Amino acid sequence: MQKTRKRIARLSSDEATELKIFIENDGQLYRSQFQPIQKNLITKMARGIYDHNKAVKLFMYLCESGAKSYIKQFGTSDGKWFEMFDKRARLEVADELATEFEDEAELGNYDNFLPKKYQKQGSVDNSRVKVDNRKLAKELLLVARDIVSIPMMTLPTKTTERLPRADKLRDGLGITSILYNCRKP
Repeated sequence: MQKTRKRIARLSSDEATELKIFIENDGQLYRSQFQPIQKNLITKMARGIYDHNKAVKLFMYLCESGAKSYIKQFGTSDGKWFEMFDKRARLEVADELATEFEDEAELGNYDNFLPKKYQKQGSVDNSRVKVDNRKLAKELLLVARDIVSIPMMTLPTKTTERLPRADKLRDGLGITSILYNCRKP
């Protein structure tokens, strides 16, 4: 969060700052242009053909779309997007977005956008982990059987009262309902 504040502060004009914040917070722009640009550039980095100047050019298209969308939402009827956000401001925002992308890519924050053939071997992608429910149910059933097979021992709570330990474990963990649900065909 502190890095973002510093980066926004680096932009020299208020127009550039406003445009950058708008682009980063507009969901339609993010889905339709920002994410595809990120996917494209991270793939180019993985292939070794990434060029910063071309990345800035790609982000310029995003800045133009952002400026047009900003004018539609907040501008006047006679306002022109290229007058409100001049080329210098758009270029400044595009360069800043490209630099931020490079910084985040170095940290590995876009590795989930990489096609499979460019992903590192042995890397763990939590979004693609598949859980085998049958295997999990079998393991849970084995644990439940172990708990149920605990010998009926008694623990003294008061001098005259004794409680069965296994029953207390079964009730506390809800093993009865788990066993019942696992045995259904």
